Amino acid sequence: MFSSNKSETPKSLSETAVANRFNKGTIVTGDISTETDLRIEGIINGEINAVGKVVIGQTGEVKGNIRAGECAVEGKLFGNVYAKNLLIIKSTAKIEGDLIYKKLVVEEGALIKGSLIVDDSNSASIEREKVRLDVAK
Repeated sequence: MFSSNKSETPKSLSETAVANRFNKGTIVTGDISTETDLRIEGIINGEINAVGKVVIGQTGEVKGNIRAGECAVEGKLFGNVYAKNLLIIKSTAKIEGDLIYKKLVVEEGALIKGSLIVDDSNSASIEREKVRLDVAK
């Protein structure tokens, strides 16, 4: 019933098991679509569409837009994010792009250059806002 193994501790964001993982030293050029979670410690040059959670680890870098159920950024992101639910920005994150989210958590020290937009579930207003942001760039 109870484990005597004292090494069992809650996993941190960086240790979370995921279905897909791109390790440090891996460079991918092209779009990625997945129905499962994705963790990036390498470099991705392309769009990411995920039903589950996308995590950009501390050594990870994404150059492209991300659409995901949830997203957490610890590394570098050069692109826009649409997080259907939760968006977490860790203190080590460096982001250049617009962020659209339902819920947002930002740790002190994160660098964000872009707009923060709350998804109020009115897709028409979100689309208008995205068009306005694209024109302004």
